[in-house]
Amino acid sequence: MIEIRRYLLTVTTESPLLGTHKDSGPGLKMTFYRNGQGQAIILARQVKGFLKEASAALSAGLRRGIGREVRQRVFIEPEELELILPDGHEVELVEIPRRVRSKDGPQEVVMMQAEAAPVGTSFACTLLLYPGVQEETIRAILAYGERQGLGQARGEGFGRFKFGLRECNDD
Repeated sequence: MIEIRRYLLTVTTESPLLGTHKDSGPGLKMTFYRNGQGQAIILARQVKGFLKEASAALSAGLRRGIGREVRQRVFIEPEELELILPDGHEVELVEIPRRVRSKDGPQEVVMMQAEAAPVGTSFACTLLLYPGVQEETIRAILAYGERQGLGQARGEGFGRFKFGLRECNDD
């Protein structure tokens, strides 16, 4: 029988977290996905994408092939991760500059609207680690994320976070 280790991951933002879903309306606008009750959520695949991106960035310092291991051997539950906003706060609309290519080729700066969850927003999920993925590797990837961030506009300082990770059992 394969031993699957379960870890509770808690994330609390230290800078605003921006929505990553392209709104279908006019203009350039990024929003959060919403659950059936209309609450802002992020999806497990967004967290997994972050883990894959961070593992690729760190592959030289960790070990060769860690990106593949994360892709194939780390799973996240549940699929919808509810964002818990600090008391008295709501998701706000902010404007940030974005570089885009014009039709003629050169880049230009346009203002993009994005939903932003405030500092102190949190979410939790379960990481399922299949054999071959070590806890210290996941911790190193998450520590990278504390500096790099999660979501849109990471290069501008959005989406930075602190995390907690502890092994959990279903007993």
